[in-house]
Amino acid sequence: MPQASDALDSLLASNDEAPQLQGLALAFAAPLSGGQLAAVIAAGMFSEHAAVRKNCKTRLSAHPQAALAAFFKGEKRNYFSIEDGGKLRKLVDELKALGVDPAQLTQALVRVEVARNQAFGFGAKPSQLEAALAVEGSEEAVFTALAELDTVLLPKCKKSVFAGLSHLKALRKLTIHAESLTSAANLDELARIPQRFFLQLNVKNVKLALFDSLKHNVSGLGFWGAASALTDISPLSGWQHLETLSLDGNEVTELAPLAKLPLRSLSLDHTKVADLSALASIGTLTHLTLWGAVVPSLEPLTGLPLVSLRIAPAGLPDLEPLARIATLTELDISGAPADARGLQALQAARPGLSVKR
Repeated sequence: MPQASDALDSLLASNDEAPQLQGLALAFAAPLSGGQLAAVIAAGMFSEHAAVRKNCKTRLSAHPQAALAAFFKGEKRNYFSIEDGGKLRKLVDELKALGVDPAQLTQALVRVEVARNQAFGFGAKPSQLEAALAVEGSEEAVFTALAELDTVLLPKCKKSVFAGLSHLKALRKLTIHAESLTSAANLDELARIPQRFFLQLNVKNVKLALFDSLKHNVSGLGFWGAASALTDISPLSGWQHLETLSLDGNEVTELAPLAKLPLRSLSLDHTKVADLSALASIGTLTHLTLWGAVVPSLEPLTGLPLVSLRIAPAGLPDLEPLARIATLTELDISGAPADARGLQALQAARPGLSVKR
């Protein structure tokens, strides 16, 4: 695929106005077509600087191709503010009809945004990735452009995740959005990423068994609250590197599958969990939150190295057992009354404990 030179790409992808204007001047010094035209549209029209957008539009309005020039003469939209993937795809289709290659355009947009936004800790917007990945056969090029990012959000996966994910070599956190995932296709590519990462599954009616190939690669796991519709977490019993887990908002009641995992942080907010005895064997657990979960006893926690604990005031169990957790430094029982069961005894035994209520 024809592309602008590295020097030109660097100028166009700059966060600053002056280098971008310099890049446009350099690009328009010769007739624009192919990948260079796509790069200019991506960088110039989506720039956050009004002067760059105006300069680019003025130059494109004089493009030798009459239809393309007419498009930019009449164009009133602020491209850089488009956040909706559907609208961006519509724009790509409009430009495709004028001879701009959709793959080159969307991939150039992803490259420019990644280069510009890396300094701020994020990469391409979901709308940009949605538009780019909608172009058939673009996955490899798109994920190669994201190879240096540590945080990636996959928009609108359908039935399975996209191919090419093994290119995400620097990945530390991956969020997958999907109405439904019914196939494990391409998930094995994530197992080839060299370091462990956090996986956020914003997936409706999630099927944990599909993700079994990732059990050696995922160090943290989160879900989309009640939309995930989780009741059975038994597939997690083999995830022997799982250190962080959030089951918030799910219908989970049984914690036995977690008993032998190396969890350090566990969130059970607004779950149906009542019996905490399965946690007693997790000798690594330091952070636990039970907001919205009604538990009859905190006794199973007394042998754990907990540092922080958060419990909802509604149905608060006797707090006295917490006095036997020597490592506990923070307790959040916001909204609990001063006469909560065991609170006075706990504070007398542990005067250095920070209690938020």
